[in-house]
Amino acid sequence: VSEADAAQYRAALPGVRAEILCVPNAVPAPAVAPATLASPVIVAAGRLVAVKRYDRLLRAFAAASPSFPEWSLRLYGRGPDRARLRAVIDDLGIYEQARLMGPASPLETEWVKGSIAAVSS
Repeated sequence: VSEADAAQYRAALPGVRAEILCVPNAVPAPAVAPATLASPVIVAAGRLVAVKRYDRLLRAFAAASPSFPEWSLRLYGRGPDRARLRAVIDDLGIYEQARLMGPASPLETEWVKGSIAAVSS
């Protein structure tokens, strides 16, 4: 993974005839630090369309929220179901805890603000 790792293996295995090379990670380091998991926030993101079933996520959150009043839900995205989802939030009375955040770019900085990533589709 690093030249230091390769050097350590070379030193630990002096009798090995094969050449020990450094092969760097193919995946770049993350642009943001990982989530601390300290904030009581659930994050979901995607197109606000029926197939994503965010209404079900909102109903599940509403059912659980009395037992976990410190938790909130942030839903990122845009789409034709925004008004309908806003009405679901209002009808369920979770407007203090559930927020339609709109689109975010880059989204990575928003994902790490949550402790739970929710997928409802």
